[in-house]
Amino acid sequence: MKKFIVDFGRGLIDISAWVVLAGIIVSGIIMLFANPFAGIITLLAGLIGFIAFYYLIYLFIDIRDLLQEIVQKHNMQ
Repeated sequence: MKKFIVDFGRGLIDISAWVVLAGIIVSGIIMLFANPFAGIITLLAGLIGFIAFYYLIYLFIDIRDLLQEIVQKHNMQ
């Protein structure tokens, strides 16, 4: 099960990132028509939160990959 999650995890994260980004943009545009100030705040806060959250997720994935490379190099020696 762990291998399944690791193998397909990146794809799921990518898909969820696109869905969340589309949701932020759509909700921000809808809010722009209802209340322009709230729409701008929704877009700014949503995009900042989106970038921060997914940056951390991809950072953890990158750290995991680098640690695997280090372990493989150490085991070869």
